[in-house]
Amino acid sequence: MATHSGVTLAPLLMAEVAGEVFGEESALLAPFRPARFTDGTAGPAPAAARRPGQQ
Repeated sequence: MATHSGVTLAPLLMAEVAGEVFGEESALLAPFRPARFTDGTAGPAPAAARRPGQQ
């Protein structure tokens, strides 16, 4: 587990991740599962660059 806000979120993350390790799926962590990339929907197309070098 790696996070930028680890100190402030540690108590919550500890409980949620421990539950996941022991087979209890957390509704709070659902949006962050790798399966979110396999739902079959494509995101919006990126906008074209307006000037050279703009990404």
